[in-house]
Amino acid sequence: MDMPEQFNNIKINNWYIYVTTLDDKILILDSPQTTTELITGRKNNLWGDVQPEHPLLLCDYENLIVKSAGEMLVTNDKVSDDMHILINNKSGHFKPNVSSIKITKTLIKKYLNILDDKIHTIPFDFEDSFKKKKQV
Repeated sequence: MDMPEQFNNIKINNWYIYVTTLDDKILILDSPQTTTELITGRKNNLWGDVQPEHPLLLCDYENLIVKSAGEMLVTNDKVSDDMHILINNKSGHFKPNVSSIKITKTLIKKYLNILDDKIHTIPFDFEDSFKKKKQV
């Protein structure tokens, strides 16, 4: 499997939004976000004239259906100089289920030839989050 070209342009220690398409491609928006921007909702770091959002990645596709979507951080271990990737499945548009993060992890392992213990996941449960908001 060829590595997506977007991985070549990733800046270490920045966050990116991604989607995994039905044909097993990982699309990454070329708009790095700091952790602060990520926490505050990506409102201050525009991609062109618009706020970075997951559907922007699918402009070349006929439908807006994805296997997974979320946010990704690539970092290097300063001691071993190993690359580590942190991914979640947080997408307000697509609201992927928790198990979708496994799809992204599997594809990253194949594309980057990286060991399982170098990919870290933070699952986000939209259904559980919705239930908690309803209870308040």
